[in-house]
Amino acid sequence: MRHNFLKQNKRVRLKRKKMMIKAGLLVVASLFLFLGLVWGAHNERVRITNVYIEGNSVVLDREVKEVVDMQMEGKYFKVFPKDNIFIHPRWQIKQEILNKFKRIYYVKVSVIDFNSIAITVKERDPYALWCVEELSENKKNTASSCYFIDDKGFAFTKSPAFSDNVYFTVYSGSLVENSNELLGKNFLSEERFVRLMQLRSLLAKEGLDVTHLTQEENDDFEFYLVSGGKLIFNEYQDIEKLLHNLVAAMEVKKDEGQKIDKNLEYIDIRFNNKVLFKFRS
Repeated sequence: MRHNFLKQNKRVRLKRKKMMIKAGLLVVASLFLFLGLVWGAHNERVRITNVYIEGNSVVLDREVKEVVDMQMEGKYFKVFPKDNIFIHPRWQIKQEILNKFKRIYYVKVSVIDFNSIAITVKERDPYALWCVEELSENKKNTASSCYFIDDKGFAFTKSPAFSDNVYFTVYSGSLVENSNELLGKNFLSEERFVRLMQLRSLLAKEGLDVTHLTQEENDDFEFYLVSGGKLIFNEYQDIEKLLHNLVAAMEVKKDEGQKIDKNLEYIDIRFNNKVLFKFRS
């Protein structure tokens, strides 16, 4: 019985010894693997040395490259270099470019080879001006408090002073609380702005070209006509019904011998099935 006990105890010791040897070998293998990964990550053959910028026209190559270089500085966990082609911070590069350059709305980071990446960007085009001042009758130039907006109403850069009517202009006047914080904001929500611009296009098809849009209280807006006068409407009116009533009322005025483009002060279409005309005497 004592012999069996000693034999069993010996087996336990041998088993433990084998487990310790295996654990030691595993630790050594893991250490070598880790050191191999560190060495490989620092190998110049897989480090990014070339950054190519594509698609930009206004934003300079060097400006974008500076952002990319900053994002690839340093190391992950103070060990793995961020400019390694396999682990470079692609998402952070994209987000930082979008945050820094409001003119850019699209960024793609592509791997070219083991030492090169390409940054493809798309820039916003000026669609209109957003001015935060009040529109005056004798206005001849846009003021310094204006911003370029794209076709979705997004303000992406401050504009220089222009002669009036160079760009279609929207005015928000006193409805904007802080005119110094408009960069990166929308004049209206994208859906609302696009809807108003659709109305603008439909008016142009009816011969009513507009140069300015002013935002008033209670969701009212005013389109200023090239021919003179303005069109007053509410944003939440049905566009098709609004346009139908307006065209019908204009035809009546023409039949009466009244020229819409002569001495018009305003057309008010905010009321259901009513179109109010006022002409200067």
